[in-house]
Amino acid sequence: MDTCTGCGWRAPDLHGSAAGGGRWPSATIPLHRVRDRGEVTSAIWLGVFAAPVWIALLAYVVLMLRMPRGGLMATAFLVAIGFAVLARMAVEAFIHAFVKTNGVRVSETQYPDLHAAAENFSSRLGIRQPDVYVMQSSLWNAFAAKLAGRRVVVLLSGAVDSVIRGGRREDLGFLLGHELGHHALGHLDWAQRLLAPGSWFVPVAFWHRRRMELSCDRVALACAGDLEVATRAVVNMTVGSCLAAETDVGEAIRQWEQHRGEFFVKYRTVYSLHPHHLWRLAELKQAAIELDVAFRR
Repeated sequence: MDTCTGCGWRAPDLHGSAAGGGRWPSATIPLHRVRDRGEVTSAIWLGVFAAPVWIALLAYVVLMLRMPRGGLMATAFLVAIGFAVLARMAVEAFIHAFVKTNGVRVSETQYPDLHAAAENFSSRLGIRQPDVYVMQSSLWNAFAAKLAGRRVVVLLSGAVDSVIRGGRREDLGFLLGHELGHHALGHLDWAQRLLAPGSWFVPVAFWHRRRMELSCDRVALACAGDLEVATRAVVNMTVGSCLAAETDVGEAIRQWEQHRGEFFVKYRTVYSLHPHHLWRLAELKQAAIELDVAFRR
């Protein structure tokens, strides 16, 4: 077994081991059941606030077409939109080029345990396996994106290193599953972008973003099939690698229940793009009950 001199992690035998293809469950993941119900409700409200914007844009184009020289104005307006779309595509191409040349792509021979997890999760989620990269950054983060028409997941080394040091390498499955959830649930597709104009009403936009994150946590929990893997990863994100292993998850959840009703906690929640970490732990525990995910050791 190989040992990392930096973090002390010992690489498992990938031939038939838990880190390989046999570690993860095989059952198909029903997205309609896994998706957070609050995401559906918030998406409907976001659509309600987006509709007037789309109607106003359509009315503006129609009005210009009926005016003298309106056709030229309407054409100029549509050309401006076209340039904006092209500019976005160019930015995505540049970002994709950066990721492809500054991160290491996961493959059957490059981090094969991560590749096996990505293959397993993607198959069970019913999506084409995205390109997965590991990239150096001190941030505890990861992200999913569609860049130049390709689905991409990037795991930043700040999160990867912390998760491995503070738990087990398999805990990366939660991080990976969460990002794959964004792809599987359509968070990066055009249907989602049609809701974007509704973001002018900030509380609803932020509500929707929080619920999307909770949905992806539920997807990651279903992918891992193990509540312990999920909670270890979120605890690591909360307190870091050194104290993660000795953190009492139950007490942390009780702390959330103690403070969740306070005025400033509620106010801070309304204007937060991501759910609070202790809230995520509580939601994972509830999701495990709903999805019948065991706490395995």
